[in-house]
Amino acid sequence: ANAAPAGPNDVQLTSVFAKPISSTEPQCTPEPAGRLIYGTAEPFDPGRALDVKGRGLPGNPAYIPANMRNKDMLTGQFQAGASNDLCFGFTLTPNMEAGVVRTSPTGTAGFRIQEDPPVPDRAGTHAWTAGTDEDLEDAIIELPAGFAGDPDSLPSCTEEQFGLTNYLDVGCPANTVAGTVYARLTTDLRFDGGSVRTHLATGGFPNPTGSLSDGGIVYNLPHGPNELARLGVAIRPVDNILPTKFVVKLALTPTGRVSTVVEGAPKVAYYFDPAFPEDTLTPEGQLLPGVIPSPLYLEALAIRAWGSATGHPTLSKDFAEWGTDCSTPAKASMTVKTSLGNESSMDSNAFTMTGCESLPFLPAVDVTTTEKRPGVPTATNVKVTLGQTTSGPRAALLKNAEVTLPPGLEIGAQVASGANGLPLCTAAQFAKDSGAANTCPAGSKAGDVTIITPLQSRPFVGSAYLGEQSAIGELPPLYLELAPEGATAADAPRIKLTGS
Repeated sequence: ANAAPAGPNDVQLTSVFAKPISSTEPQCTPEPAGRLIYGTAEPFDPGRALDVKGRGLPGNPAYIPANMRNKDMLTGQFQAGASNDLCFGFTLTPNMEAGVVRTSPTGTAGFRIQEDPPVPDRAGTHAWTAGTDEDLEDAIIELPAGFAGDPDSLPSCTEEQFGLTNYLDVGCPANTVAGTVYARLTTDLRFDGGSVRTHLATGGFPNPTGSLSDGGIVYNLPHGPNELARLGVAIRPVDNILPTKFVVKLALTPTGRVSTVVEGAPKVAYYFDPAFPEDTLTPEGQLLPGVIPSPLYLEALAIRAWGSATGHPTLSKDFAEWGTDCSTPAKASMTVKTSLGNESSMDSNAFTMTGCESLPFLPAVDVTTTEKRPGVPTATNVKVTLGQTTSGPRAALLKNAEVTLPPGLEIGAQVASGANGLPLCTAAQFAKDSGAANTCPAGSKAGDVTIITPLQSRPFVGSAYLGEQSAIGELPPLYLELAPEGATAADAPRIKLTGS
């Protein structure tokens, strides 16, 4: 659902898309997705849709292979548990020159670009000029349910190699690449003596080629316990523009979906003459005084997250895999926030996984007690394993678990509510649908919980709490909350489960 445009400079989502693709799919772009989401019968015309010729930068036309044009990316069936690539992203209200109409749901014309761009502070803040112009600030994409990557099994590029705080080319090793990026953008490229309006669209190919047509590349960066992963994105579509770098954080939603979070999206570019780098940068990659900032408008972004090592020769093992739920259509959801505080949200196309019935399911359970004597309190350890690995056939994921404890193992009467009972946690205090930590009374804690996944090097650890009984004589519900071991941030990944 989109809010109505607030004015001629309003930045709005126009499409959100997501789909598994094979590693041989020639390009991941939003164009065919946009055509289908708009529901127009008009043939897709990349020339009219992009209107790009490099404009004063020879050798940099937009490129969409002929076999991708009019291609339907949003139909088909996809094997559950497979390690396909994921193509996902979005398009925004087009930035258009007056009188130029490019493909969009409404066919609107206008000019949307900040005339006087902000000068970015590489520490992460931006000083915006006064006025009504705006641009993308933050983007949050919730990935399709079940899709998950394995960043801790992939070598990571150091902060110094990636160079987030400088404008040098990225120096990350090839084995730290986790995907590629398609970007469509517009910039008034300003330099001493003039400016050039430049429209560019490139990237999204299966593997980096080492040329400017790569568009952007995704690198695996080190991450701590307060996020599932950190990915560095570097975009350099032409050699006359300094590379644009930003970080994507992978988080966890209250519903268990992985989300990608871009905070402080790039909004400025800088002209660069490769023959005279000393006119723009210091040897350390910092801007020299007097370098002119150029306004940058991002119109579309598509990220190709790699899945299988097959087809991506720099991967030592599969990087990502799909879930095993064939009963519910999967989709992505997105929210964008602008510099002026406007928001718009939209869901992607939906698709359904197949082949769940062919996947192995290998659960096992083990129950032990700390006491073997009768009639005395005892701690009880219940361990459920699922046979999940990061190699070989994928095992089906867990949906529900019901564990019947051995005969004679009883819950103590003090769990009952009342003056002599244990404190209980209310549903409001647990707040299952919130990503924030619960506020359950300390006395309602009844156990420790650990979840180990092969996709994270750190276990998720937390507590089990007793909830309020629905009626006298009923057993209380069980609330479980976990976060990565060592997590301290309020927005750290958090798992909340309810049981009985």
